[in-house]
Amino acid sequence: MRIADGSSALRAGDNFRISRYYALLRSRRQSTLRSARRAMASELSKSVELEQRVSRLELQLQHIEDVMDLQTKRLVAVQAQLDHLIARGQF
Repeated sequence: MRIADGSSALRAGDNFRISRYYALLRSRRQSTLRSARRAMASELSKSVELEQRVSRLELQLQHIEDVMDLQTKRLVAVQAQLDHLIARGQF
């Protein structure tokens, strides 16, 4: 709306639209911050979950290595026993 002297004036409806616009901007910023916080919390929980999974896998790998060591020792013992029997001519 223009006043006769050339300056402009805002109507009450314009003021409402402007205040509503800023309120929407503020709520969007807050919702963005909330979603960013949720995303960070989600990433943190995923990170913790991945750490736990890696730890479990490392424990399983250690167990497999121990079992493989034991089986290797058993195989070496069986081979030594077989060599001994062959050397004595009893096999």
